[in-house]
Amino acid sequence: MDDVKIVGTLDVTQLVFYAFVLFFIALVFYLRREDRREGYPTEAEDTGMPDTMGGPLSRAAPKTFDLPHGQGTVSPDGERRERVDLPAKRAFGSNGAPYVPTGDPFADGLGPAAWAERMHTPDLTASGKPRIVPLSSTDHVSVSPRDPNPVGMPVIGADGETAGMVTEAWVDMSEHHIRYLEIGDAETPGSASPKPVVVETQTVAAVDPATETAVVVETESVRTPASGGPGTGALLVPMAMAKIRKRKGVIVVDALRADQFAGAPRPATPGQITLNEEERIVAYFGGGYLYADPQRQEPII
Repeated sequence: MDDVKIVGTLDVTQLVFYAFVLFFIALVFYLRREDRREGYPTEAEDTGMPDTMGGPLSRAAPKTFDLPHGQGTVSPDGERRERVDLPAKRAFGSNGAPYVPTGDPFADGLGPAAWAERMHTPDLTASGKPRIVPLSSTDHVSVSPRDPNPVGMPVIGADGETAGMVTEAWVDMSEHHIRYLEIGDAETPGSASPKPVVVETQTVAAVDPATETAVVVETESVRTPASGGPGTGALLVPMAMAKIRKRKGVIVVDALRADQFAGAPRPATPGQITLNEEERIVAYFGGGYLYADPQRQEPII
């Protein structure tokens, strides 16, 4: 017996097949749009111009995130995109060549000193309270008697000089461990007065990719903590980059020289630190492992 025809030679089997094909095509377009919400359209490395190939069917609407504790919503926008006008030169004329700083890499945020533009609000606990707070502001978190208390210990830089005295510890209220050490002057513990930081003259050799000629740049600058970060409050050192020498009673931070500590970014609000300020502080100290001393940029062998 012949199959039941709906219209002409169109039967149920053909109708199901056509519906499946249309569904599959729509599914492919949907998946391709969804997997391009973040990171697309791709951009040229040197100019930052977007790649518009693919048309509107390959790009989805911007993703919107609902923030907890009534903080509203956030969506990726142009203000938080990576910069392309960097004060740096390519080490040699080739795509993928490393960039050599031509200015102050700490302030410019290059290489290991780079940071991401995170939100200018504090990180919060599950209950909606600031997550990173000074130890003295809480009464149910304390340093274990079995561990050395860093408060009162001097902080030694990579050059063996004293950068200051620990005056406070900032703790993580969600994980209950020290995240930052607040330091002041060695002469006047507790004070966090900004000091100018002298950056010695450095000669940097690079190759201009446009002319393929060598470029020699000499830089010399004097800056203060205000120019190195978003605020001029407490001087905070990431605990992850500090080594407590219990027997000697000192804390060693070999990321920076002692005179470079004062140039670190500082929180703008007393007793509070935002996600963006955390990013800037960690980037500053992380960049010191390469830029604190010109010798650190040289080959090991």
